[in-house]
Amino acid sequence: MKIFKVEKTRKSKVTRKIIANFGEAIYQCPEIRSVQLKVYFKDGSSLGFNRDEDEDDFKSFFEGSEEEREKI
Repeated sequence: MKIFKVEKTRKSKVTRKIIANFGEAIYQCPEIRSVQLKVYFKDGSSLGFNRDEDEDDFKSFFEGSEEEREKI
């Protein structure tokens, strides 16, 4: 596991969109299988991002047509 510490260089608020974009950017790398990202704030709240290749395959299997499922 690698941990990166990102320091703010300018004043900006961390939003769900920023966390999601960062997580998606990492997940799109071909050698990455899954991403779990959790950000804890000093006020006790947190934001997270979770994406897994196996879950994506599972979801796409059930979202596909019944004909495609019968082929397997």
